[in-house]
Order: sequence, then structure tokens, then C-alpha cells
Amino acid sequence: MDWPSELDIARSENSWAILASSFMTAAVVLWEERTQSLDYLEANIGHTADPSRLRGVALDPALRFCLAFAVELALKAALASQASAGEIQSGRRLPFGGHDLADLARRLSGAEFSAEDMSWFTQATAVVKDGKYPVPLHPRQEVRGLAPQPGLEEFAERAPTLFSCLMRLASGAAPTS
Repeated sequence: MDWPSELDIARSENSWAILASSFMTAAVVLWEERTQSLDYLEANIGHTADPSRLRGVALDPALRFCLAFAVELALKAALASQASAGEIQSGRRLPFGGHDLADLARRLSGAEFSAEDMSWFTQATAVVKDGKYPVPLHPRQEVRGLAPQPGLEEFAERAPTLFSCLMRLASGAAPTS
């Protein structure tokens, strides 16, 4: 059996979908840990808190990144499923490269996204970029804050719906939103 090439992997919506599912699973695990930590803090206000339980509160950036990146990869799975063989060529930039989720969503055939969805994609783009590139490639002597982050609960609420819609598109099924 031959090992698949990078090109074979890039052309396969299954490769993108498996990775997307992995990041969504990581987000679920982080959400559960965060919830347990917050429950523990609430139950122990005024008591000596176990410092090892406080780690869940610091998981928000990683959780937010896993949600946003899972949706980005699901978008790319859907786009890979719609790409013709000639669109993804050896040594050429992927036609769905980059991290602009709103732009990637606009390229999808057969899906209509609401203004709220497009706003979420724009927020997710900032989350992915801040998560992957916390420091510019050419850092300067100036203060740069991270992009404003949406409220985690609202952000996390929309992600699974978009993720499921995109994974259905990647599998060739009709999208629902």
C-alpha cells in the first residue's frame, strides 16, 4: 500500500473533515473541563480553592481557537469536496488557502449563510489568526493588542451548528442551518 501524497491529502475532503472533527472533539473536552472548573469555583467561593482546579478558567483562548479552527477545517473539507481535480495542483497554493472564514464561506456552492453566520466567521478569523500567529513575523517595537474576542458562550453556541452544516456539505449531503 502506498502512503498518500500531500496532494492526495489536500484533495481529500475526508482528510480535512477528520482533522476538523479532531479539533471539535478537543473543544468539547476543553468545554467540559472549563465547566467543571467554573462549577468548582462557584461551589467553593469563600473557601480555600484547590489551585489545580483553576486551570479550566484559563482554557478559554484554547477553547475558542479549537472551535474556530474546527469550523475553518470543516469549511475547507466542504470546499475540497466541491473542487475539481484540476483546481488542486502539485506545487500550487490551495484554492481555499488562508484563514478568512467569511471569504471561504462565500466560495461554497449550495450554502447560504445569514448575516449572523458571516459575522461569526469574521470573528472566528480573528480568533484563528491570533491563535496561530500571536506575534507578527516581523515584530516591531510597538504595542499591539489581540483582536477583541466575542463572548465565549455566544461564540461557542454558534460553532456546532455551523460545523454540522459544513460537515454535511463536505459529505455531499444537503446543508441545513
